[in-house]
Amino acid sequence: MRLRERMMRSLEEMRNDQAGAVGLLVLAAALIVFMLALVIYDTGEVARDNMEVQAAADTAVWSQTSIEARSMNMIAFANVGKKVTFGMTSYYQALTIAYVELLAIATVLTIACWVANFFAFGSLTEICRMLTFFTVEVAYIMFMEAPDIIKFETDLNLNYFADDMKAFDDYQNYMAEITPWWSWSEGFIRGSRNGATAASGWPVPQILSGTPQNTGLSDSLPIQKPDNIITKGYMQNMCGRLYSNSEFDDTSAGSVLTSDALVHFGDYELKSCILPGCTSEAPGTSGWERPVIIAITGLMAIPQLPIGCGIQAGVWEEAAGLNGAGSPFEIQMFDNEAEWLLKSSNLMFAYRTATGRNSDEGDRKKYGFMSAEHTAAIPFMHEATGTWSLARAEMSYQFGNSSNLQSPDLWHPSWTVRMRPVALPGEWSGNGENTNMNRAWHDAAAYIAAGALMSNIMGGRLDLNATDVISDIARIELSTRGLDDENIEGLGK
Repeated sequence: MRLRERMMRSLEEMRNDQAGAVGLLVLAAALIVFMLALVIYDTGEVARDNMEVQAAADTAVWSQTSIEARSMNMIAFANVGKKVTFGMTSYYQALTIAYVELLAIATVLTIACWVANFFAFGSLTEICRMLTFFTVEVAYIMFMEAPDIIKFETDLNLNYFADDMKAFDDYQNYMAEITPWWSWSEGFIRGSRNGATAASGWPVPQILSGTPQNTGLSDSLPIQKPDNIITKGYMQNMCGRLYSNSEFDDTSAGSVLTSDALVHFGDYELKSCILPGCTSEAPGTSGWERPVIIAITGLMAIPQLPIGCGIQAGVWEEAAGLNGAGSPFEIQMFDNEAEWLLKSSNLMFAYRTATGRNSDEGDRKKYGFMSAEHTAAIPFMHEATGTWSLARAEMSYQFGNSSNLQSPDLWHPSWTVRMRPVALPGEWSGNGENTNMNRAWHDAAAYIAAGALMSNIMGGRLDLNATDVISDIARIELSTRGLDDENIEGLGK
């Protein structure tokens, strides 16, 4: 009985004792705060991954498109090089024509002068003598220049200058062929260096065989060669531009003053007469004839450049066998604006794995303190751990000022790059039913898989968890299927 009373008394004392109650509350609160800290940390980690992958996508697509803009500028520079070479040789052809015409005119005037002098009883003798020596000097210059003219037509024009044009064209073709792979690899490397497991631009450099449900579109620069080589290529694209050097000056006055026609005229005057000094060399001449002849023929050649262009184009195409190599590249023509937006831009898929994020062996299994009361409708979908992002950039043509904007062309090396939304209104639907986000993903998926494998091997590891990757791929597949024409417009990233 006493033992029972003693136990009851002890229990009563324990019940009334409040010491340590606050400590228990503090421990409970600390546990809650710790769990909240873990949630905040996990959320921040995911947000950081999203930001890093987005930055990787932005950097990658900027770099890829920058390479393409650089190639457009280099092709434009080569076009200008073609034009200068073509203009120089065409001016030489026009100059030869001018000498022939001047000799014919001077001969006719000389004969007419002596006939008139006969009826004028010798009053025109001095004038006729001046005309005679002028004509003799023209003939003398042509005679002395004949070996150079022959060498130009039979050697320099068919070989040396034709080789220059072929070299320009080979360089342009090389840039057009290599740029899709060069720009894609630059985007892949930049994406990998900035935190993406793999990144791939779209359109891809080449459609890989066996890729299902793809768009059928491969990357290429929006350029082409003109259809009619002689008429459209030379006469319109280059010969007409010899009178207006607008490649580096968008003002009408500046472009005329620096035009190829005036530059070649000035070069001819300087090298023929002004710098070395020149006096007439034919017997009996007074010395004034040659400077006048040089000035007259130089001016006569300017309006006859189209004739010289036609001769030069025919010589190079038929005799030198350039087969269109001298023709400049031009911007490709499209049926609608959507096609141009597609060809002048790149879409970047960037993916970053986070293997083990939800595993028991790797990171702590988040929220695993409660037993699951659901099952995934699609296997592995609830276990997706990686991050993927989109970004897009486009080539931008920057020549001209706000009051004198020019249409994009390949004569002004003024191409740069800028970021843009992933989709603009009507852009995807304007390229046909085969062009949608899901098919674009299918095109890029093989490149992303190969890039991820390469990144892991080059990094000395191969730690891609198959289950996690499959989950991520399934999530990307469903996400891109949801980005149809109705809800993709205006998508930023």
